[in-house]
Amino acid sequence: MNVVLFDFPQIRLALYPLSLTRSIADLRIGVMTIAEKWRHELHRFFPDSHFQICTAPYLQPLYGDISFAEDTLWIASHLLPNGALVETVAQLQFQEMITHHTREILAFRGKGIDLHRIYAGARIDELLSHFQEKTFTHSLDHIEHITDLFTQNAQEIKRDWQRLFSTETDSLRQGEWIQSSIIGAHPVFTGKGSRVLASIINTENGPVYIDEDVLVMEGSTIRGPVVIGKGAVIKMGARIYGATTIGPYCTIGGEVKNSVLMGYSNKAHEGYLGDSVIGEWCNLGANTNSSNIKNNAGPIRIWSQIVQAYIPAGEKCGVIMGDFSRCGIGTMLNTGTVVGVSCNIFGGDFPPKHIPSFSWGGASRWMRYELSKALHDADAWMQLKNKSLSHIQRQILTYLHQHEHSSIQSTVA
Repeated sequence: MNVVLFDFPQIRLALYPLSLTRSIADLRIGVMTIAEKWRHELHRFFPDSHFQICTAPYLQPLYGDISFAEDTLWIASHLLPNGALVETVAQLQFQEMITHHTREILAFRGKGIDLHRIYAGARIDELLSHFQEKTFTHSLDHIEHITDLFTQNAQEIKRDWQRLFSTETDSLRQGEWIQSSIIGAHPVFTGKGSRVLASIINTENGPVYIDEDVLVMEGSTIRGPVVIGKGAVIKMGARIYGATTIGPYCTIGGEVKNSVLMGYSNKAHEGYLGDSVIGEWCNLGANTNSSNIKNNAGPIRIWSQIVQAYIPAGEKCGVIMGDFSRCGIGTMLNTGTVVGVSCNIFGGDFPPKHIPSFSWGGASRWMRYELSKALHDADAWMQLKNKSLSHIQRQILTYLHQHEHSSIQSTVA
């Protein structure tokens, strides 16, 4: 079976700025990305299936070409798999589709449907007008707003744990390098090569998953549910509250709460990060702090790329930061700040609440980040972790530089 996770254009916009540089399927929540969850769930039905991703044309080179001529199971990439949905999707027959009570199309099976046409204005319901409709009546879990990544993270950590381990007792591993205190009834998993030294792990509220080759330095305090991805480093005295997911090869210090870091990013020093989402290859300078609640405890509004205005985001929201963005030492980020791709932020004053992609500056002085300089600096940051900017990544950043033209002056809250 050929399985394709596909992005809806409007939902991609709602997940700005993280969706500027990746498919929705590549967003990390819980232990896994959304694509990894679906691969895991569908393996028992289609053990030899070939998984692909269909996204915006400028991002498609990241995932390779798709054969639209094959019999294919198509699944909307913003859906989080649960038992009822997985069973229903797996039982789809040729030229059948699943809709929700809202008439939203969740999945379908067929061939000859070029979904890239929806990025040119085609309506998906018209492309599937000859399909037989089945209504999904159970509860639906999905990512429709960027803040869903941290508000639903606790649930997804626990679900992914159940996917990975048959029982809780099987999942507890304490190797020779786990020289720390563990409190609470939920389990701790430590992968091969990980070291947790003279630290405290509290699992009263949820499990703690520590992947391979992780170093948790002495004096750290971790309160589950927490995920620490492969190769990450937790520096001395760090305080990590659940529900937090730290992606692979991140470096973390200071205080982090209820946040998701996609991977390869640094918050290496003191400072607070809460109720936030940070993309890949980002850096938060020493003593960078993000506010996650207003002084009057009132509702927070964040920038929406769909409506080009600020929209409600609940009572707690810190910073949403796109890939390759960085802020200098002592940066103060206001409640509900949204930072685009490849921004360089510095200065002691609060920056605007929306900083469009390729912005350079601080306080009231902002310039356009020159493309050649942005590409050079992105590659330099990647080389610090023994990676380099690929040809495809250069193409994507070049495309975004040409198409992301928002003026920072017009979006100050």
